[in-house]
Amino acid sequence: MENNFSYLEESISSEEINEFEEKYNKNLPNSYKDHIIINNGGIPDKDYLRNSEITVSCFYSIKNGKNKIEDVIKVLQELEDVLPKHLFPFAHDMGGNDFCISLAEEDYGKIYIWYHDAGGEKKLISGSFEEFMSGLAKS
Repeated sequence: MENNFSYLEESISSEEINEFEEKYNKNLPNSYKDHIIINNGGIPDKDYLRNSEITVSCFYSIKNGKNKIEDVIKVLQELEDVLPKHLFPFAHDMGGNDFCISLAEEDYGKIYIWYHDAGGEKKLISGSFEEFMSGLAKS
C-alpha cells in the first residue's frame, strides 16, 4: 500500500543512515531505513491510523531540513531524557506527540505513540513499521 509524501527533504544515502546509526548508537529496523531513503521526512497523504483517532502530522528527516530527528533528540536530551533512550522518534502528531520505534531487545521494532502531556505515557499502536505504514489511510 503506497503512501505519497509531500514536503520531503533532500534524499539521503544508506551510508548517511549508517553514519547516523553509529553517531547515535542506534540499530534501526531495515524497513524504516528503506522508507527513509525514499521519503526523508515529509507529510504523508495517508495520515490517519485506521481503527484509532490517531493522525500523523509529519515524519522527521534523518538529515536536512527543519524537522530533523537529530534536533528532536537534542531537545529531548536537554529535557533530561524525558523520552526513554530505547524509543526512537520518527514522526509526530498534531499535538507534538511522537511516534517511536522501540529499539529495546524485548520489543524491537514495535511502534508506540509517546504522549508528552500525559507524563510520558506510551501506547503500543503497531507491531512493526511495516504494519504501521500499511495501517495508514486518508483522513
